[in-house]
Amino acid sequence: SPSAWAWCSPPIWARAAGAPEAAASHFQRGLTYERGNQELNQRLIEVLEGQGKKQQAADERKRYAGILLEQGQRKAACEQYGKAADLVPTDPLPLERLLDLQAEEKSLDDARATADRLVNVYMQLGLGDKAKGVYPRLLMLEPRDVTLREKLAETHAALNELPTAATIFRELAQEQLDRGELVAAAERLRRVLQLQVLGKA
Repeated sequence: SPSAWAWCSPPIWARAAGAPEAAASHFQRGLTYERGNQELNQRLIEVLEGQGKKQQAADERKRYAGILLEQGQRKAACEQYGKAADLVPTDPLPLERLLDLQAEEKSLDDARATADRLVNVYMQLGLGDKAKGVYPRLLMLEPRDVTLREKLAETHAALNELPTAATIFRELAQEQLDRGELVAAAERLRRVLQLQVLGKA
């Protein structure tokens, strides 16, 4: 079979003619022989992105990320999933995979940002059940995280599940009252009242 070096360089005629389709086809064939060859993956992605084929490039980045995971390169895989999500912002899959990895690594700051993006994508796609299941995954790691609990409550509110949202805010307010955080507790109670009014409208 052709060497990896040969596959990393498309035919001279394809380069000279500026034929990205031929170059992409060349790299794809090369990957059937050299699966996991990082240079081939990167060159194919570059060609696809240069053609403006964002979905195909994103799909290739997801495949590449899977191979990197098989090789134990978790950080590099995270980078590929993140870039795939940037290419096709309405595709939840790379964000799902990225969140899985960040949660496993307990990279909570990164996971919070990814969770916000994923919830927004789910809401845009009308996948409410999935949207409200995102923050509880992180709350398993940080059960008392106030910001995550507020975001979960607002997700329920956006889905018109107002009693559930009000209950979460009420629990937060009670905890803040117990700690003597009167101003913060008052803000949470105001939100409870707003949700109750909306529920009666």
